[in-house]
Amino acid sequence: MSRTLGRLRRLFGGSALCSRRTHLVPTARALELGGEVRAIAARAGGLFEPPQVTDPATAVRIFDLQISDAMSMPFTPALLEDLWDSVPGLTVQLHPESTEAVPALREALVDLEIGDISRHEREIQVQALAMDVFVAAVHRTHPLSTPPLVTPEQFAAAAHVTIS
Repeated sequence: MSRTLGRLRRLFGGSALCSRRTHLVPTARALELGGEVRAIAARAGGLFEPPQVTDPATAVRIFDLQISDAMSMPFTPALLEDLWDSVPGLTVQLHPESTEAVPALREALVDLEIGDISRHEREIQVQALAMDVFVAAVHRTHPLSTPPLVTPEQFAAAAHVTIS
């Protein structure tokens, strides 16, 4: 206790307690700081309390969903229906998939991202929802139309037209 009082004396430029007969009493400076110290201690104590559980049926909030165009059509209608059934006060904002260097989910700019899982950070939980199968169309006279199976190297070497 003596060391703690010594540190307080150095920090505040004087004693926090003074001796009165058989016991210690706070100094005027300690009484002046008491309210602020209690407020700081209460805020610090709040860090260790369990989070309050919110009832989804009464929650009112905005939910930001980043979703790729390809995934939007198959997932959005059913997802929104499920969300609004369980959380009627929810407003969902849809954001297009971003090509930014910093993922929006990692920066807490969105609450959920549905899209390409190949670029996730290890602190982000990922679950596969679907798998895409890509189909290439070529004219029957094109060199790639004759082999029974096109290799990745053959496909990569060919000219491409894509729709985005």
